Amino acid sequence: MCASRCWLVFFCLLARLALAASDPLLQIEAGRHAAFVHALVADPAHGEFWSASEDKTLRRWRLSDGRLLDTLRVPARAGAQGQLYALALSPDGHTLATGGWTCWDIEHRACIYLVDRATGALLGRLPDLEEVVASLKFSPDGRFLAVGLMGREGLRVFRLQDRRLVFSDRDYRDKLLELDFTPQGQLLTASLDGFVRLYGADFTLLGRSVAGLAGREPFGLSISPSGAEVAIGFNDAPRVTILRADTLAVQRQLIPPAVDRFRQLTRVAWSGDGRTFFATGESSVGSESVIARWRMADGRSLPSLVTATGRIGALVSISAQQLLLGSEQGVLAILSDDGQPRWRLEGAVDNFDARTELRLTADGTGVGVRRPGNNSGWRFDVAHLLLTTQSAQEPALRAAVTRQSNLTVTFSAESLSVNGRALALEPLERVHSYAIDVAGRQVVAGTEWALHALSVEGQKRWAVRTSTTVRQVNVSADGRWVVALLADGTVRWFAASSGAEVLSLFVSRRLTQWVAWTPSGRYASSPLGDELVGWQWAHGFDTWPDYFRAVQFENDLYQPADVTRALRADSAAAKSRSLPGLLATLPLPPRLTLVASGNAKLLLTASSSGLPMLAMTVYINDIPQTRTVERALSGRDQQTLVRELPLPLGRSDRTIRVEISNGRSLGLVERLITEPAAAADNIEPGDLYVFAVGVNHFTQLDPGVALSYAARDAEEVAAMLRRWGARRFRQVHVQTLSDLGTLPTQAAIRSILARLADVRGNDTVMVFLASHGISDDAGNYYFVPRDARSVDVDAVLAGKVVDDSASLLGWAVIFERLRQTAGRRFLIVDTCQARNVVGRFDPRSLVKRSASSRIGFMLASRGDEESQEYARSRHGLFTLGLLQGLQPANDRNRDGRVNVREWFEAAASTVERLRDRSIGPQTPQFEAPESLAALPLLESAP
Repeated sequence: MCASRCWLVFFCLLARLALAASDPLLQIEAGRHAAFVHALVADPAHGEFWSASEDKTLRRWRLSDGRLLDTLRVPARAGAQGQLYALALSPDGHTLATGGWTCWDIEHRACIYLVDRATGALLGRLPDLEEVVASLKFSPDGRFLAVGLMGREGLRVFRLQDRRLVFSDRDYRDKLLELDFTPQGQLLTASLDGFVRLYGADFTLLGRSVAGLAGREPFGLSISPSGAEVAIGFNDAPRVTILRADTLAVQRQLIPPAVDRFRQLTRVAWSGDGRTFFATGESSVGSESVIARWRMADGRSLPSLVTATGRIGALVSISAQQLLLGSEQGVLAILSDDGQPRWRLEGAVDNFDARTELRLTADGTGVGVRRPGNNSGWRFDVAHLLLTTQSAQEPALRAAVTRQSNLTVTFSAESLSVNGRALALEPLERVHSYAIDVAGRQVVAGTEWALHALSVEGQKRWAVRTSTTVRQVNVSADGRWVVALLADGTVRWFAASSGAEVLSLFVSRRLTQWVAWTPSGRYASSPLGDELVGWQWAHGFDTWPDYFRAVQFENDLYQPADVTRALRADSAAAKSRSLPGLLATLPLPPRLTLVASGNAKLLLTASSSGLPMLAMTVYINDIPQTRTVERALSGRDQQTLVRELPLPLGRSDRTIRVEISNGRSLGLVERLITEPAAAADNIEPGDLYVFAVGVNHFTQLDPGVALSYAARDAEEVAAMLRRWGARRFRQVHVQTLSDLGTLPTQAAIRSILARLADVRGNDTVMVFLASHGISDDAGNYYFVPRDARSVDVDAVLAGKVVDDSASLLGWAVIFERLRQTAGRRFLIVDTCQARNVVGRFDPRSLVKRSASSRIGFMLASRGDEESQEYARSRHGLFTLGLLQGLQPANDRNRDGRVNVREWFEAAASTVERLRDRSIGPQTPQFEAPESLAALPLLESAP
């Protein structure tokens, strides 16, 4: 006995070490679910609900509007490990239980996680379950947790006080998918083995349904609010059976009026008052989901609710006539009685399915995706890191080849064969797509969890396990790249010769942000795109894993040049730069927690992950509140920090964010404060600081690079902001450097930037730069001051690293000053007039680093466009737009104020109206958090 127990302990230890040693798991994080939502629990007492999903997250939301409040990640690895299928909340609202494919791949036993609802802390787990968890419910008194298992393992019941198993029923011949307790404490279960079972309060089996059920595979189960009846939905029939809960006697059958619209009815729910009944299942026509309804007093059918969300995985009644639902695309919604959404949240990724088109340029560096039901879509150009909307029929993009004269491909969901030889599939593995590689004479198939390459003789050449379903696949015309579109919203490039992954891309659902990364973890992104992905590090099953966003490694991993070169590298080189190897060399960010501590305080705890913690910044609604002199950490605080922070006051929501840097990586934590406070919700204007720099002449450069209007631009922008700012801000502090006054040398610019240390959390800073701007091969930006030396300009253009001692002003100098500054910060750059400077200005890194630092950013044009001058007004065209745009007439939303976004939009409109079409387009750029974009600058009403 001792030897057996010791062996079990040893095995569990090895399993935990295996999980801890597994590779970091890359996960999409867009603030929504990215996969099937299988379970929901409502918590009206706290105004919240929780959701559990295949994306391996447990999320807490606000019932009133669907605002995300918290995200918890369970220990996971590649594949199914960590997928959540079940969720329950204890009657006292203190404890959550969740499980699914949890612990299974490592321990070969499943487990259930117990979670503190209020704090999200992991309280412990119930291990050693013989099958994957399918369903969970607490008893009405909260003493017991009932567990339904997959396979044939049946029912388990745990006592919560000591977490001991107190009852088992293994007499099941198929999955136990749903169970629930009556208000009187009896337990009912529905199993695909054909039976509904009834257990007493002491878990004695009282009976099983015998005859009269509408189907052979009971799936869904819902007990009426009174506890008198139980409704059963079926996996094999579009009908519902109502049983007496105490005897399992059949009471009646419910048949939807358009029964042929359903393949089955698997999800069932009573309304809160028991008067209405709801049921849904997989549609037999199209991808939309329909919820059938009945009036229970007489069994009369009511008009169905059309949700158009794909299959619904969870259906919960939260009031008399309101339904909470979650779908396979991650959609969450509350529907009212008439079917209209009270609110609706789309999932994190698009609804890619068999109709989605995946098109490629001949060399594979351009990819186009057309979403179902939409004649347009998007295109991404890897070589130029450019995302654009595009027609689905753009000639440069080629659809997958699916027919070839010398090949016979037979394709269905269950099989794929090439010239009569079938692809060997695993159990439950379905085929979703295929493409013919004409150049390499092979066929590539995408399945439920893999990508397969077959020769023309049907022999397997290689196979790659994928993190989720391969929806579509294509092969570049040159035969080098296999490109796959996955259900998690990513596009992935694989070497056609070996299957080695070389590049991945994720585009947000609204086409506003994107991020592309190599297997090494090096990435390029839109301004906020690197907040959409991150890596999870597991530390065993008894603690929550760490999750770090890509932006937390920005200093080391943001390498756009590596991404643009990825499809020029051979597969061997791509494999050598593996992600685990690179991350092993990087210092992990500090670990932070932020919880309410009472007395209107938040308790912050932070610990070093190796390197000492150097600086801390507190943000409220994306505005840093910590002054430069207050940020440095010293002594013991560099290793372990405990600090109380005051709750931000206001009547609307407040997001408090804390960042702690160790010089290489960034630890961060956020918390939404929703409790109303006594203080009024007004923006205190504070002081306005204006720093304007304009350079026309460059004393040590060729005279041909001189500019005409940059100095005047800086002087008049500063004067305008002084004039309007005096009406809105408490005080206005202006300092201008230009050829018309104090000369804009490098030393002078550094001097005025040093004054930013005086800015406080309620102040506003606007830095205006007008001169030449150039970028090196890595995208690093350099501002060219009056005394710039040609040797330094030439060094940048030659791709050399230019340090702080050079005569140029690097982005690091500008950004470090702005990053360390409190308050609302804006950087306005009109430095694109580079037609007389050999080289290029690449604004992507400038915009990216501004956005990740929550700095509002305006740019005169895109990097591939010329920023025009407007001789008639003797200004740069964009600056002219700014000067004309800050006027009361530009209050576009009619709220009585002109805010920063309206100011920019007015300037952009002026540029479009006055630009010289013969020179080309000029597209001003704007990026800012909403808290900055909505900042009022002047009153539009008299």
